[in-house]
Amino acid sequence: DGKQKKVGILLMDHGSKKEASNTRLQHLAELYQVVMDEEYNAKDDDGDGCQVIVKAAHMEIANPSIPEGLKALLDVGVDEIVCH
Repeated sequence: DGKQKKVGILLMDHGSKKEASNTRLQHLAELYQVVMDEEYNAKDDDGDGCQVIVKAAHMEIANPSIPEGLKALLDVGVDEIVCH
């Protein structure tokens, strides 16, 4: 049907009271997204293949929580979610 598949990747960690630890996961997700944009998403100009969307979430203590991270991916219309 020509619709490009959207794959969501949710990077997860435990969560921490230390903001620097939580920020580290967010930065990792941003870097992962840049790599996906350069290596994967940019090659699908014809609408085939898939688009990768990367988010980060924490099990507890910090936000976004895992349910919030999953919802964020669903809200942008992903067809599949891979959790790491």
